[in-house]
Amino acid sequence: MTDLERFPHEQDAERAAAAVVRDEPGSAGLWAMVRDLRGWASIARSPYGLRPLVLLIWTAFFVDFNGTVLGIAFQRVLRDTGLKYASYLRYVQTSQFVLIFVLVGVAYLLDRRRRIPIVAAGVLLSGICTGLTAPAHSPLTFGLPDMWASVFINAALLPVGSLLADYYGPEVRGRVFAVWGLMGALPGIVVPKVVGALVEAHGWRVVYAVSSVPVVLVGILIVLLLRDPIRGYVDRLALGLGEETARIAEEPPSLGEAWRMVFGIRTIRRLFVANAIASAATVTLPALQTGFLVERHGLTPNGLANVAALTAAIVLPGYFVAGPLVDWFMQRRPSQVLTLFGLVTLVSTLTTLAFAFNAPLALLVATVALTSLARSALRSTIAVLYAQVTPAHVRTLGIAMRDLAYGFAPIGGLFIPAIGLSWGYRGMFLFCFALLFVSALVQISSAPLFELDMRSALAANAASEEYRRAKAEGAGKLLVCRDVDVAYSGVQVLFGVDFDVEEGEIIALLGTNGAGKSTLLRAIAGLTPASSGAIVFDGRDITFMPPNETAERGIVFMPGGRGIFPGLSVRENLLLGTWMHEDGTETRHRLEEVFSIFPRLAERADALAGSLSGGEQQQLSLAQAFLCSPRLLMIDELSLGLSPAVVGELIEIVKRIHSTGVTVIVVEQSVNVALTLAEKAIFMEKGEVKFFGRTKDLMARPDILRAVYVKGTGGAATTTMTPQRRRELDAARPILELEGLTKRFGGITAVDDVSFSVPEGEVLGLIGPNGSGKTTLFDLVSGYQVPDAGVIRFDGVDITTLPPDERARRKLMRRFQDARLFPALTVFETILVALEQQLEVRGSFAGALSLPQSRRAERRVRARAEALIELLDLGSYRDKFVRELSTGLRRIVDLACVLAGEPRLLLLDEPSSGIAQAEAEGLGSLLTRVRFETGCTILVIEHDMPLISSVADELLALDRGAVVTRGTPATVLDDERVIEAYLGGSEAAIRRSGSLR
Repeated sequence: MTDLERFPHEQDAERAAAAVVRDEPGSAGLWAMVRDLRGWASIARSPYGLRPLVLLIWTAFFVDFNGTVLGIAFQRVLRDTGLKYASYLRYVQTSQFVLIFVLVGVAYLLDRRRRIPIVAAGVLLSGICTGLTAPAHSPLTFGLPDMWASVFINAALLPVGSLLADYYGPEVRGRVFAVWGLMGALPGIVVPKVVGALVEAHGWRVVYAVSSVPVVLVGILIVLLLRDPIRGYVDRLALGLGEETARIAEEPPSLGEAWRMVFGIRTIRRLFVANAIASAATVTLPALQTGFLVERHGLTPNGLANVAALTAAIVLPGYFVAGPLVDWFMQRRPSQVLTLFGLVTLVSTLTTLAFAFNAPLALLVATVALTSLARSALRSTIAVLYAQVTPAHVRTLGIAMRDLAYGFAPIGGLFIPAIGLSWGYRGMFLFCFALLFVSALVQISSAPLFELDMRSALAANAASEEYRRAKAEGAGKLLVCRDVDVAYSGVQVLFGVDFDVEEGEIIALLGTNGAGKSTLLRAIAGLTPASSGAIVFDGRDITFMPPNETAERGIVFMPGGRGIFPGLSVRENLLLGTWMHEDGTETRHRLEEVFSIFPRLAERADALAGSLSGGEQQQLSLAQAFLCSPRLLMIDELSLGLSPAVVGELIEIVKRIHSTGVTVIVVEQSVNVALTLAEKAIFMEKGEVKFFGRTKDLMARPDILRAVYVKGTGGAATTTMTPQRRRELDAARPILELEGLTKRFGGITAVDDVSFSVPEGEVLGLIGPNGSGKTTLFDLVSGYQVPDAGVIRFDGVDITTLPPDERARRKLMRRFQDARLFPALTVFETILVALEQQLEVRGSFAGALSLPQSRRAERRVRARAEALIELLDLGSYRDKFVRELSTGLRRIVDLACVLAGEPRLLLLDEPSSGIAQAEAEGLGSLLTRVRFETGCTILVIEHDMPLISSVADELLALDRGAVVTRGTPATVLDDERVIEAYLGGSEAAIRRSGSLR
């Protein structure tokens, strides 16, 4: 876009990006940052001071203290309680499984409530349960308290990551979490020797009882001295937002929105998979390594304490380096943190190999120390990664994803004991190595996603600020979209879309088919969550809000096509549209308002919705949308498959709905319809916004509009039947003959005494307003309906009562309006499926053995498929999946499938419906080529006048089920009866799709 077309926020975004990402210094600058004590001192300058960090790191200290006690006294606990090693593993895995259900509920609660009371309660209950394990003398009395102590402390630790991220800004989070990790590692240095001596002198029960006391005390101090921070306050300050704006906390999301939001973050999804793969190994390895050192190398509790102390002493420097290192990377090369994280995990797998091959004790201790040194950085940085990509109001749930992944530990844990029985320690360690190795590769693969997710997390703040700024300046921005990406099944459809809607305006959303218009509306409505970016509606971030919640807020989406229940009456359909109104009086008032806006629906209130014409069904869909009391009404393809006269009526209805205070976004293929409706337009191409401004300015941009048809640029030329062509058709024998064909539905005569014939080789176009009987006539000819009177002859044979499959065998084939293809197949494979009926050798035995006759038959079918691809110019899309194609291309593939049956008479029902005008123009020449290449007769229904005029030899106009006239396109379209009945007498309506002549 040009500078004049850029959104106002883009200048600010560039300045903010320049402020966050500084010029990259050399390696000397990196190590200077590591050594810089002022960076560590900056933690104290946080708005919340040092108190939160001090109390929360003591929580980490005592949690790891208790873990160290268990590790040293593990063998004696098993002996004194009679607990079996395999049983203990099951206890550990069960606690992780229980944790899944606890953490989901607690994490959701913590994102909506105060977190400090939950932390304090979890620490207190964990200390009490730890104390209850001291007098245990059986597996049950030890296992249950120990399991619940693990559950409570994990629940208490769950919000600590989000609390630290809300207490301290992104510029010091690496250091903050490094201090947190350091305090978790200190027990391994100062505790083992003391605990080992105490266990030897007094037994493990005394140590357990004593160690529970400080945990309880820390829980009490937390509830007395700490207060909850404002969620996202320090992040907004870091973005340069004002103090007043920074203190405005986001509205807490519902569970459905929170879950969609967190799992919409690609980095978190990838790390969740990586952690789930490694979960069984991560949970099992500490106990497995301890058991190996005791059984194979005879280590006593004191020996285990020495190993733990030595390892912990070696890893301490890792924390001092990790904090500044992470802060440096986060400001300059954020994605490389995850690459480093994965590489360190790969290095840590070497420990399992050393244990698997029973290396000497000294080498085992060395590898454990080396791995611990590397993993110390990971322990203090992983929470920073989660905090950076997760919006503040769901950060607890986002960080909890790391812990939730360990709920999969029991699945892998089922194999580890079984492997141990058959293969011993080596088999168990090798299995753990495989899990950790695959997990590390998945972690590395998430690196390219990290910066995109960081940008997306910041986009919500930027969009919210844009809304507040506009509101402060007196502008009523109802919708703000910033940097929105959307992908389907790994295929990206939208790329960084920025889109603003002022309250009370009508905006036309234009673009070629496949440009992403409908996808953008679906993302706004919540039907398809955005991959990244932010969507703010009335000041509230709704990027990941479920569709039922967006509807309750006033965002109503009317999808393209028919959105009604055909088996219900009009009144019943309308009552379903009042699902958000609980008050009966309000419902009656809304229904009266709808009937005043849609008088035609009032007349047919008791008729079945399926019996309505296309225009009436579209009115019913609009009425259902209006009944939901929309503040923002999004209409996808208002004129889809409708005649110009009907579209004119719908335009007036939309304007009337808009006059009630509803903001409207309309997706349209016809630029003329968009110009009639809207004063502002957005033009999209290939998932990107190419223009945003007033429609009159868009008209001055031929470079943009060349992809769609604009009034005045001309359309396809009307065919002129030459005398020679006329003589050919007169001499040809009729391939289809209809005599007195009549069809009634209740009291409605859909087809009324229709008689005509189609000469072999002719292209006959059927036109007429909606409800004139065109589709019903196709249903009768193709056998899907049985006429009440009349005769149908095909190639001289009466087929009036033949079923559709028999007519297809006689080469009378129909292409329906909606293409039903296999989205997971390529274009070539889809055509091969359609050609299966022509396979000469179908025996499964011959195919399985690849006999010569079977191979020859398959080669002939493949050659036929290649010929169809060449005929329809699909070579560029031969190996693309059908789901990746635009609507227009899918229509062509569907046509190829029909042509695979080698039809003699082809019925085409609105081939251009829902496709861009550029594609419609191309479709005209394509159908002409199909006629001459295949020689088939074509009967086509079409509302696009330029298209049908360029393709058809003759037109046959219908009105109210009866034939009005038949002749050349020029003759029929100039007939006053056609103009009055079909086109409503409006020349503007006639030409809404382009010039007829």
